[in-house]
Amino acid sequence: MQNEGLPLGVQRTHEKISKLYDSNKDLKQNQFDLQDLSKELSKMPNRSDEDNIQATMDHLFSIAKDKMESDHDKKVLVGLRQMVKELELSLYKAQPRYQDAFFFPSMPNIQ
Repeated sequence: MQNEGLPLGVQRTHEKISKLYDSNKDLKQNQFDLQDLSKELSKMPNRSDEDNIQATMDHLFSIAKDKMESDHDKKVLVGLRQMVKELELSLYKAQPRYQDAFFFPSMPNIQ
């Protein structure tokens, strides 16, 4: 996995998450599996840091990729990860729009 450069606590969390899914061949989730994942994520230091979030998302996609047998499926998963990353960047962060650049406040607009 790509843990180089990550804080040690984040690396340990990734290792624990990997252990959760070692024996789960198809990654089918039940409520307890998701609770275990949530518990590990809640203990991760600096869990709200964007780089750590992206690294953890990459790690989860990497776990899924390792479970796949077909090379085509692995390529599809890589593309899906790129799409999810773009979705996160586009929707979680405010993106300036053309209309936003030309808003000039005046008294009628403010009230």
